[in-house]
Amino acid sequence: MYRSYAELGEKLRKLVEDQFGLPKQAGAEGLQAELEGVRHRIPEVVKENPGIHMGGIASAISLPVDLTQTLVRPMVGESLETRGVRRGTKYFLQGEAPPQTEDEGEDSGEPAGTEERDDLDVG
Repeated sequence: MYRSYAELGEKLRKLVEDQFGLPKQAGAEGLQAELEGVRHRIPEVVKENPGIHMGGIASAISLPVDLTQTLVRPMVGESLETRGVRRGTKYFLQGEAPPQTEDEGEDSGEPAGTEERDDLDVG
């Protein structure tokens, strides 16, 4: 968890610098411009791969999953929408997702894989 946007920004800057080296442009503006450029590629990746998972997006844009999550989450509800919960979440362009099924309802807050199953014979 981060206590402020400033702390989040600093951690992201360090993560990107550690992963890719110093940005070509010096300062926060350069880093922000690079991240914004990557962010603009995300809808294209999702358009080419409807139903893609977070790991697939991260792989396509060549960033770690945690950094990719930071870029993708604010886009949900604006340019992207999701189906499924937790590790099963699939990403679609806004308005292009299939109808939501009952099992893809709101996140129950339970860890993935702990849902009750009606098909098990507990006898």
